[in-house]
Amino acid sequence: MDQHEKAPEAVFPQIFEYDATPTQSTASPEPFHRAPSIDEPVYVEDRRERRGESLWRVLKERHINMIAFSGTIGNGLFLGSGKSIASAGPGGAVLSYILVGTVISSVISCLGEMTALMPVNAPVMEFPRRYLDRGIGFAVGWMYWFAYAVLAADELVALSNTVAFKYDDGRTYLNWVVGSNTDAAVWIALFLVIVVSINMLPVKYFGEFEYIFGSIKLTFITMLIVLMVVLDTMNPRKDAYYDQPIRAKNWNSPYSFFNTNYNVKDENGNLQRTITGGVGSFLGVWTTFVNIMFAYIGMDIVVGTAAESRALADAESMKMAARKINIRIITLYSLAVLAASFVVPMDHPFINGQGQSVGSHSVFVIAVVEAGIPAAAHFFNAIFVFSSFTCAINRFMGRTGAPGERLSELASNCTVSCLIVYVVICATYLCFFKTLEDAKLYGNASEAQLACYDRNHPRYPYKSHGQWLKACYGMVSCFLLVIFNGIGAFLERPFDTRRFISSYISVPVFILLLVGYKIRKHGFNFKNWGPERSNDLRNCIQVASETRKGRLEFPDEGFTKENGRTFLNWIVVWTK
Repeated sequence: MDQHEKAPEAVFPQIFEYDATPTQSTASPEPFHRAPSIDEPVYVEDRRERRGESLWRVLKERHINMIAFSGTIGNGLFLGSGKSIASAGPGGAVLSYILVGTVISSVISCLGEMTALMPVNAPVMEFPRRYLDRGIGFAVGWMYWFAYAVLAADELVALSNTVAFKYDDGRTYLNWVVGSNTDAAVWIALFLVIVVSINMLPVKYFGEFEYIFGSIKLTFITMLIVLMVVLDTMNPRKDAYYDQPIRAKNWNSPYSFFNTNYNVKDENGNLQRTITGGVGSFLGVWTTFVNIMFAYIGMDIVVGTAAESRALADAESMKMAARKINIRIITLYSLAVLAASFVVPMDHPFINGQGQSVGSHSVFVIAVVEAGIPAAAHFFNAIFVFSSFTCAINRFMGRTGAPGERLSELASNCTVSCLIVYVVICATYLCFFKTLEDAKLYGNASEAQLACYDRNHPRYPYKSHGQWLKACYGMVSCFLLVIFNGIGAFLERPFDTRRFISSYISVPVFILLLVGYKIRKHGFNFKNWGPERSNDLRNCIQVASETRKGRLEFPDEGFTKENGRTFLNWIVVWTK
């Protein structure tokens, strides 16, 4: 064993309880500790538990479910999906959303399992510190902070551009005069003040805001999907741009499943050359992968709520939140893009870089305008403004369609930074998985402790089958996206240096952060630069009952009242 690597420390999980005896004091009761057993009593959800000096467990399960959802659903879908359809083709775009969704789902499952077992503060940084190396945890922390800080600026700038809505295709003219005539700096300053103010609210109220915002977005996306299906199949309105139902026309000849033409453009958007055939299709799908990954950034926010969750073990909130965010985001994204791809063709000029504003690039705005419902376009753009605003609140960072080339370069840099973080998360899980296995072999753990480390135990908080394979899949996929995300720079003539730097600058920055940490800690004594990790399994928790939330298990045979009640409760659990 490496001299810097310690055996996993087998310690009693930390269980917090409260004395129920009423007192005259209004101060929060202090927790006391006891040794765990397999049969732990349930947590009292209505109690607030102090975590450290500033964190309180006040978030309910519904808050956790919606915080990451609201932070992820932004204009990456509303404004960026048209670009995906244009570059990859209708089928290629849908396939890309599904495939990238499986990658990000693998990452979130890794992070979710570790956080469910050990609900620590800042898990994205803490777990790499424990199971990979303290220097890697340090570097990841700064990369993660930088990515989300710049994404916040991206969201606010895009918000100011979305307010300046203008749509003019020669037949329909739409314009938000106030937004167009007001300097963008005014909108940025105004929304920045509001965003900061909401972020300063107590966690309880912040959670309620996010629940409301997330519910609005969920309703809107569902409505969008239904509307796109209706527009595709119904007989056109009298003032529509077409006189026959669209149906599958935009997937058939002269269109196709994939776009076989990949356009190489310079930094000013001028066409240099077109690559056709199979290579063109591959390049179109690959570049779409990178763009779509940007749209999925934010799903990892779900684990950031762990230290402030009211019900971690008994309600299995982290497990349910991680699974729900994966299912909801990937399903809604894929269905929305699928429905929109039938309505708007991949060669439409507005999704291929033309158009007068950010909002005019939206495939959904184009769909309702050409269906003869221009009033809906105003409503949609208002929701896009709201979406950018709420994403900026949640992360203080989010995803948008970048309104300018330089902002797009920053967005690319942020995507690669997050991809590096995701590679580290998956690698961390593989080391964590090995640590759990090793803990059973050292012989210094009690039966209760071993039960906490046993992934097959019925009270293990969150187990995803084949998770180590998913971790390998997520790690390799994100690594390949990091390595080849800047392929467009090599295709331009002359070589696009700016694009190359924006695509890869995060890699040397990560290395410099890691090396800087080692130099500060050990100087140039290279023999001490080896892995520094504790493999700490401190404070593991178990669920309170072997009856698992989210699992459908009927108590009786046949059709009974109790079985019906169980089924309805299962529906409520997954839709909550």
